[in-house]
Amino acid sequence: MSKLPDWVLDSKLETHFLPGRKYETVHTYYEQESHSQRPIKKTEHWQREKKIDSGGFGEVWLERCTKRKNHGHQVRATKEMEVHRQIDYARELEAIVKFSHSKYDRCFVKSFGWYQTQTSLFIAMEYLELGDLHNYLLKKKQPLPELEAQCIMSQILEGLDLMHDNGFAHRDLKPKNILLRSCPPDDWWVKIADFGISKRIEDDIGKSTTMKGTKGYIAPEVYKLIESGTPYAVDIWAAGEVMF
Repeated sequence: MSKLPDWVLDSKLETHFLPGRKYETVHTYYEQESHSQRPIKKTEHWQREKKIDSGGFGEVWLERCTKRKNHGHQVRATKEMEVHRQIDYARELEAIVKFSHSKYDRCFVKSFGWYQTQTSLFIAMEYLELGDLHNYLLKKKQPLPELEAQCIMSQILEGLDLMHDNGFAHRDLKPKNILLRSCPPDDWWVKIADFGISKRIEDDIGKSTTMKGTKGYIAPEVYKLIESGTPYAVDIWAAGEVMF
């Protein structure tokens, strides 16, 4: 993996694994219990429960905190990716850390940090129990009402606009990567997930047509059917396919 910026390294979780407990992770952190007290060292333990998803990117596991700090989430989703020399995960980490800032929380699945072993990279994320838009539509077995579709698309486009304004393209937008924070009978609230093939545009300008993405959501220029466009346009094409 290429050299990471300091602000990405700062989000790395101090982690160790207990001997003989393959599926339990321990993180060390510092917490201030009062304004007059210096922060003290504490630990939290996370136990792996079940596999949520898997694919070419790796596996996502549901984990539960069994020994925790006084605040935060009881469960999380942890993405595990096998480390290969030919795959550089630096860009994904940059995007995840960048868009996990509180000011982007309305649009993107939040990461709590990352850690690694010699063979795997782990990214701890918020767990959205309602799942993704793909499975929601499969269960519904009918198109969404137009007003609901408009609401979802406005949130997706807001997220893409934030990515593009910050020099990132997603490049794999699809219903599987749109997670549900809430849905009817409550108001719609969706979040964009999985920055596995996202990139900073200035790092690779002129190479936006590399074959990346998911069949059915890939723009024509990626298939070399029309003249090359920008990575931003590829995202907008994919958003249109999601809308359709």
